[in-house]
Amino acid sequence: MHLIVPFIIPAMYSGGVVTQWEYANAMAARGHRITLVHIGPEEIDSIDWFKFHPAVEHVHASGLDDPVIPSADVIFNINPPARLGLPAVFIQGHRMISEEWERPAFIAPCPKVCVARWLTEVGQTYGSPAEQLIHIPPGLDHDLFKIKTPLDQRPIDIAMLYGQPHPAKGWDVGLAVVERLRELRPELRVATFSVPPPSSPLPDWMELHLNPARTFLADEIYNAAKVFIQPSHYEGFGLTALEAMASGCALVTTDNGGSREYAHPDRNALVVPPADPDSMVTAVAKLLDDHILRERLAQAGAETAQSFRWERSGEQLEGLLLSYLADPGYYQQPPSNQPGSN
Repeated sequence: MHLIVPFIIPAMYSGGVVTQWEYANAMAARGHRITLVHIGPEEIDSIDWFKFHPAVEHVHASGLDDPVIPSADVIFNINPPARLGLPAVFIQGHRMISEEWERPAFIAPCPKVCVARWLTEVGQTYGSPAEQLIHIPPGLDHDLFKIKTPLDQRPIDIAMLYGQPHPAKGWDVGLAVVERLRELRPELRVATFSVPPPSSPLPDWMELHLNPARTFLADEIYNAAKVFIQPSHYEGFGLTALEAMASGCALVTTDNGGSREYAHPDRNALVVPPADPDSMVTAVAKLLDDHILRERLAQAGAETAQSFRWERSGEQLEGLLLSYLADPGYYQQPPSNQPGSN
Protein backbone atom coordinates (compact mmCIF):
# COMPACT_ATOMS: atom_id res chain seq x y z
CA MET A 1 0.00 0.00 0.00
CA HIS A 2 1.26 3.47 -0.86
CA LEU A 3 0.05 6.34 1.32
CA ILE A 4 0.64 10.08 0.96
CA VAL A 5 0.56 12.42 3.94
CA PRO A 6 0.95 16.09 2.96
CA PHE A 7 2.25 18.78 5.32
CA ILE A 8 3.00 22.45 5.11
CA ILE A 9 6.39 23.31 6.57
CA PRO A 10 8.05 24.77 8.52
CA ALA A 11 6.57 22.25 10.96
CA MET A 12 7.08 22.91 14.65
CA TYR A 13 6.78 20.44 17.48
CA SER A 14 3.14 19.95 18.31
CA GLY A 15 0.99 17.03 19.33
CA GLY A 16 -0.89 17.10 16.04
CA VAL A 17 2.22 17.08 13.86
CA VAL A 18 3.99 14.42 15.89
CA THR A 19 0.90 12.21 15.91
CA GLN A 20 0.52 12.19 12.14
CA TRP A 21 4.20 11.52 11.57
CA GLU A 22 4.06 8.68 14.08
CA TYR A 23 1.11 7.16 12.20
CA ALA A 24 3.28 7.41 9.07
CA ASN A 25 6.20 5.73 10.85
CA ALA A 26 3.93 2.97 12.13
CA MET A 27 2.69 2.20 8.61
CA ALA A 28 6.22 2.27 7.22
CA ALA A 29 7.24 -0.21 9.92
CA ARG A 30 4.51 -2.51 8.62
CA GLY A 31 6.09 -2.51 5.17
CA HIS A 32 3.94 0.09 3.41
CA ARG A 33 5.33 2.81 1.20
CA ILE A 34 4.83 6.22 2.83
CA THR A 35 5.45 9.55 1.14
CA LEU A 36 5.41 12.71 3.24
CA VAL A 37 4.82 15.75 1.05
CA HIS A 38 6.32 18.92 2.51
CA ILE A 39 4.87 22.13 1.11
CA GLY A 40 6.78 25.26 2.02
CA PRO A 41 10.05 27.12 1.67
CA GLU A 42 12.15 25.05 4.05
CA GLU A 43 13.90 21.74 3.57
CA ILE A 44 13.13 18.56 5.47
CA ASP A 45 16.58 18.76 7.10
CA SER A 46 15.26 21.69 9.15
CA ILE A 47 13.02 19.27 11.05
CA ASP A 48 15.70 17.86 13.32
CA TRP A 49 13.53 17.18 16.37
CA PHE A 50 11.77 14.09 15.01
CA LYS A 51 13.14 10.69 13.97
CA PHE A 52 11.46 9.45 10.81
CA HIS A 53 11.37 5.76 9.96
CA PRO A 54 14.15 5.19 7.41
CA ALA A 55 11.66 3.84 4.86
CA VAL A 56 9.56 7.03 4.87
CA GLU A 57 10.03 8.97 1.64
CA HIS A 58 10.05 12.77 1.57
CA VAL A 59 8.98 14.97 -1.31
CA HIS A 60 9.28 18.75 -1.34
CA ALA A 61 6.48 20.22 -3.49
CA SER A 62 4.98 23.58 -4.34
CA GLY A 63 1.44 22.24 -3.91
CA LEU A 64 -0.65 19.11 -4.39
CA ASP A 65 -0.77 19.69 -8.13
CA ASP A 66 3.02 19.49 -8.36
CA PRO A 67 3.92 16.58 -10.69
CA VAL A 68 6.81 15.64 -8.40
CA ILE A 69 4.25 14.00 -6.09
CA PRO A 70 3.83 10.32 -7.00
CA SER A 71 0.49 8.58 -7.43
CA ALA A 72 -0.65 6.51 -4.45
CA ASP A 73 -3.47 4.37 -3.08
CA VAL A 74 -4.62 6.78 -0.36
CA ILE A 75 -3.81 10.41 0.40
CA PHE A 76 -4.71 12.15 3.65
CA ASN A 77 -6.42 15.18 2.14
CA ILE A 78 -10.13 15.90 1.71
CA ASN A 79 -10.05 16.98 -1.92
CA PRO A 80 -6.87 15.80 -3.64
CA PRO A 81 -6.20 15.47 -7.36
CA ALA A 82 -7.66 12.12 -8.43
CA ARG A 83 -4.29 10.73 -9.49
CA LEU A 84 -2.95 10.98 -5.94
CA GLY A 85 -5.30 8.34 -4.57
CA LEU A 86 -8.44 7.94 -2.51
CA PRO A 87 -8.96 10.67 0.10
CA ALA A 88 -8.87 10.12 3.85
CA VAL A 89 -8.74 12.49 6.80
CA PHE A 90 -7.14 12.69 10.23
CA ILE A 91 -9.47 14.25 12.84
CA GLN A 92 -7.45 15.42 15.83
CA GLY A 93 -9.62 18.12 17.34
CA HIS A 94 -12.77 20.20 17.29
CA ARG A 95 -13.20 23.94 17.75
CA MET A 96 -9.44 24.32 17.48
CA ILE A 97 -9.59 26.16 14.16
CA SER A 98 -12.40 27.91 12.31
CA GLU A 99 -15.63 26.18 11.35
CA GLU A 100 -14.76 27.02 7.75
CA TRP A 101 -11.82 24.62 7.99
CA GLU A 102 -13.24 21.98 10.32
CA ARG A 103 -16.62 21.36 8.70
CA PRO A 104 -15.22 20.14 5.36
CA ALA A 105 -13.11 17.57 7.19
CA PHE A 106 -16.02 16.24 9.22
CA ILE A 107 -18.39 16.00 6.25
CA ALA A 108 -15.90 14.74 3.65
CA PRO A 109 -17.23 11.48 2.10
CA CYS A 110 -14.24 9.36 3.10
CA PRO A 111 -12.78 7.60 6.15
CA LYS A 112 -11.97 9.89 9.06
CA VAL A 113 -9.37 8.64 11.53
CA CYS A 114 -10.41 10.08 14.90
CA VAL A 115 -7.81 10.11 17.69
CA ALA A 116 -10.50 10.08 20.42
CA ARG A 117 -14.00 8.66 20.77
CA TRP A 118 -15.59 12.02 21.46
CA LEU A 119 -14.53 13.18 18.00
CA THR A 120 -16.51 10.35 16.41
CA GLU A 121 -19.54 11.70 18.28
CA VAL A 122 -18.85 15.19 16.97
CA GLY A 123 -18.64 13.80 13.45
CA GLN A 124 -22.08 12.25 13.79
CA THR A 125 -23.55 15.64 14.72
CA TYR A 126 -22.33 16.84 11.32
CA GLY A 127 -24.22 13.98 9.72
CA SER A 128 -21.15 11.96 8.87
CA PRO A 129 -22.00 8.21 8.60
CA ALA A 130 -20.79 6.18 11.57
CA GLU A 131 -18.75 3.82 9.37
CA GLN A 132 -16.63 6.77 8.21
CA LEU A 133 -15.66 7.74 11.79
CA ILE A 134 -12.99 5.32 12.94
CA HIS A 135 -11.45 5.60 16.37
CA ILE A 136 -7.71 4.89 16.23
CA PRO A 137 -5.94 6.40 19.24
CA PRO A 138 -2.30 7.44 19.03
CA GLY A 139 0.53 5.57 20.65
CA LEU A 140 3.67 6.60 22.50
CA ASP A 141 7.40 6.16 22.10
CA HIS A 142 7.92 4.03 25.19
CA ASP A 143 11.69 4.06 24.81
CA LEU A 144 11.49 7.83 25.30
CA PHE A 145 8.53 8.35 27.60
CA LYS A 146 8.99 6.11 30.62
CA ILE A 147 9.79 6.36 34.32
CA LYS A 148 13.50 7.06 34.75
CA THR A 149 13.51 9.13 37.95
CA PRO A 150 12.01 7.52 41.07
CA LEU A 151 8.62 8.97 41.96
CA ASP A 152 9.85 10.14 45.38
CA GLN A 153 12.93 11.94 44.02
CA ARG A 154 11.42 14.59 41.77
CA PRO A 155 12.40 18.24 42.33
CA ILE A 156 9.68 19.95 40.26
CA ASP A 157 6.27 20.14 41.91
CA ILE A 158 4.16 20.98 38.85
CA ALA A 159 4.75 20.84 35.11
CA MET A 160 2.39 22.01 32.38
CA LEU A 161 2.26 22.96 28.73
CA TYR A 162 2.31 26.66 27.96
CA GLY A 163 -0.91 26.87 25.96
CA GLN A 164 -1.68 30.57 25.57
CA PRO A 165 -1.62 30.60 21.74
CA HIS A 166 -5.00 28.82 21.77
CA PRO A 167 -7.74 29.64 24.29
CA ALA A 168 -8.86 26.00 24.34
CA LYS A 169 -5.70 25.10 26.25
CA GLY A 170 -6.87 26.98 29.34
CA TRP A 171 -3.55 28.65 30.04
CA ASP A 172 -5.29 31.38 32.02
CA VAL A 173 -6.76 28.75 34.31
CA GLY A 174 -3.47 26.90 34.66
CA LEU A 175 -1.60 30.10 35.48
CA ALA A 176 -4.20 31.07 38.07
CA VAL A 177 -3.88 27.62 39.64
CA VAL A 178 -0.11 27.71 40.06
CA GLU A 179 -0.12 31.34 41.23
CA ARG A 180 -2.60 30.49 43.99
CA LEU A 181 -0.62 27.42 44.98
CA ARG A 182 2.56 29.49 45.05
CA GLU A 183 0.92 31.88 47.50
CA LEU A 184 0.20 28.93 49.77
CA ARG A 185 3.57 27.27 49.15
CA PRO A 186 6.30 29.90 48.59
CA GLU A 187 8.83 27.20 47.66
CA LEU A 188 6.62 25.71 44.95
CA ARG A 189 8.60 24.88 41.84
CA VAL A 190 6.78 25.04 38.50
CA ALA A 191 8.05 24.27 34.99
CA THR A 192 6.34 24.97 31.68
CA PHE A 193 7.36 24.36 28.08
CA SER A 194 6.39 25.87 24.77
CA VAL A 195 7.33 26.17 21.12
CA PRO A 196 6.41 29.84 20.56
CA PRO A 197 7.76 32.39 23.02
CA PRO A 198 5.23 33.65 25.58
CA SER A 199 3.22 36.65 24.48
CA SER A 200 3.51 38.16 27.96
CA PRO A 201 6.05 37.77 30.78
CA LEU A 202 5.76 34.78 33.08
CA PRO A 203 6.34 34.95 36.83
CA ASP A 204 10.07 34.97 37.57
CA TRP A 205 9.70 31.90 39.77
CA MET A 206 8.37 29.78 36.87
CA GLU A 207 10.81 27.82 34.71
CA LEU A 208 10.21 28.21 30.97
CA HIS A 209 11.69 25.82 28.42
CA LEU A 210 11.33 26.99 24.82
CA ASN A 211 11.16 24.40 22.05
CA PRO A 212 12.73 21.67 24.18
CA ALA A 213 14.20 18.62 22.48
CA ARG A 214 12.01 15.57 22.97
CA THR A 215 14.68 13.90 25.09
CA PHE A 216 14.89 16.98 27.32
CA LEU A 217 11.09 17.06 27.61
CA ALA A 218 11.01 13.42 28.65
CA ASP A 219 14.01 13.41 30.98
CA GLU A 220 14.31 16.92 32.41
CA ILE A 221 10.67 18.02 32.60
CA TYR A 222 8.31 15.02 32.80
CA ASN A 223 10.73 12.85 34.77
CA ALA A 224 11.55 15.71 37.12
CA ALA A 225 7.92 16.57 37.92
CA LYS A 226 5.65 15.22 40.61
CA VAL A 227 2.37 16.47 39.06
CA PHE A 228 1.38 17.39 35.53
CA ILE A 229 -1.67 19.61 35.06
CA GLN A 230 -3.81 19.86 31.94
CA PRO A 231 -6.24 22.80 32.38
CA SER A 232 -7.68 22.65 28.84
CA HIS A 233 -11.28 23.60 28.17
CA TYR A 234 -11.31 20.93 25.46
CA GLU A 235 -8.68 18.70 23.88
CA GLY A 236 -8.71 16.57 20.77
CA PHE A 237 -6.61 14.03 22.66
CA GLY A 238 -4.03 15.74 24.88
CA LEU A 239 -0.83 13.95 23.97
CA THR A 240 1.38 15.81 26.44
CA ALA A 241 -0.75 14.59 29.34
CA LEU A 242 -0.31 10.97 28.25
CA GLU A 243 3.44 11.48 27.74
CA ALA A 244 3.65 12.88 31.27
CA MET A 245 1.68 9.93 32.68
CA ALA A 246 4.01 7.47 30.95
CA SER A 247 6.93 9.33 32.52
CA GLY A 248 5.59 9.02 36.06
CA CYS A 249 3.77 12.30 36.63
CA ALA A 250 0.54 12.18 38.60
CA LEU A 251 -2.04 13.79 36.32
CA VAL A 252 -4.59 16.43 37.23
CA THR A 253 -6.73 17.18 34.19
CA THR A 254 -10.00 18.73 33.24
CA ASP A 255 -12.71 16.55 31.73
CA ASN A 256 -11.99 17.97 28.30
CA GLY A 257 -13.07 15.22 25.91
CA GLY A 258 -9.69 13.83 24.90
CA SER A 259 -8.68 13.11 28.50
CA ARG A 260 -11.39 10.44 28.71
CA GLU A 261 -9.16 8.23 26.60
CA TYR A 262 -6.64 7.78 29.42
CA ALA A 263 -7.65 9.68 32.61
CA HIS A 264 -9.93 7.62 34.85
CA PRO A 265 -11.04 9.60 37.92
CA ASP A 266 -9.41 8.50 41.16
CA ARG A 267 -7.99 5.38 39.50
CA ASN A 268 -5.04 6.86 37.64
CA ALA A 269 -5.68 10.63 37.71
CA LEU A 270 -7.67 13.39 39.35
CA VAL A 271 -10.26 14.88 37.00
CA VAL A 272 -11.92 18.26 37.53
CA PRO A 273 -14.44 20.32 35.54
CA PRO A 274 -13.10 22.68 32.87
CA ALA A 275 -12.75 26.38 33.74
CA ASP A 276 -12.79 25.62 37.48
CA PRO A 277 -9.49 26.75 39.01
CA ASP A 278 -10.77 26.19 42.56
CA SER A 279 -11.25 22.47 41.90
CA MET A 280 -7.87 22.16 40.24
CA VAL A 281 -6.09 23.96 43.09
CA THR A 282 -7.73 21.57 45.56
CA ALA A 283 -6.78 18.52 43.49
CA VAL A 284 -3.15 19.54 43.01
CA ALA A 285 -2.73 20.48 46.67
CA LYS A 286 -4.15 17.09 47.64
CA LEU A 287 -1.51 15.30 45.59
CA LEU A 288 1.35 17.47 46.83
CA ASP A 289 0.28 16.80 50.42
CA ASP A 290 -0.38 13.07 50.04
CA HIS A 291 2.66 11.40 48.50
CA ILE A 292 1.13 7.93 48.88
CA LEU A 293 -1.89 8.94 46.79
CA ARG A 294 0.28 10.82 44.33
CA GLU A 295 2.60 7.89 43.75
CA ARG A 296 -0.29 5.43 43.48
CA LEU A 297 -1.95 7.52 40.78
CA ALA A 298 1.36 8.11 39.03
CA GLN A 299 2.15 4.40 38.91
CA ALA A 300 -1.36 3.57 37.70
CA GLY A 301 -1.11 6.29 35.07
CA ALA A 302 2.18 4.90 33.77
CA GLU A 303 0.58 1.46 33.51
CA THR A 304 -2.36 2.92 31.57
CA ALA A 305 0.00 4.65 29.15
CA GLN A 306 1.57 1.28 28.30
CA SER A 307 -1.57 0.31 26.38
CA PHE A 308 -1.05 3.16 23.88
CA ARG A 309 1.34 1.68 21.35
CA TRP A 310 2.14 2.76 17.82
CA GLU A 311 2.39 -0.86 16.74
CA ARG A 312 -1.27 -1.30 17.62
CA SER A 313 -2.27 2.01 16.02
CA GLY A 314 -0.46 1.05 12.82
CA GLU A 315 -2.22 -2.32 12.75
CA GLN A 316 -5.62 -0.66 13.16
CA LEU A 317 -4.88 1.93 10.48
CA GLU A 318 -3.66 -0.76 8.11
CA GLY A 319 -6.86 -2.74 8.60
CA LEU A 320 -9.02 0.30 7.91
CA LEU A 321 -7.19 1.32 4.74
CA LEU A 322 -7.13 -2.21 3.32
CA SER A 323 -10.88 -2.37 3.87
CA TYR A 324 -11.26 1.03 2.22
CA LEU A 325 -9.29 -0.02 -0.85
CA ALA A 326 -11.31 -3.22 -1.12
CA ASP A 327 -14.65 -1.38 -1.07
CA PRO A 328 -14.28 2.40 -1.48
CA GLY A 329 -18.01 2.96 -1.94
CA TYR A 330 -18.75 1.74 1.59
CA TYR A 331 -16.80 4.71 2.99
CA GLN A 332 -17.89 7.35 0.49
CA GLN A 333 -21.51 8.08 1.33
CA PRO A 334 -22.33 11.80 1.64
CA PRO A 335 -23.35 13.17 5.06
CA SER A 336 -26.97 13.15 6.08
CA ASN A 337 -28.81 16.47 6.38
CA GLN A 338 -27.72 17.50 9.85
CA PRO A 339 -27.39 21.04 11.21
CA GLY A 340 -23.78 20.49 12.27
CA SER A 341 -22.00 20.90 15.55
CA ASN A 342 -21.98 24.17 17.46
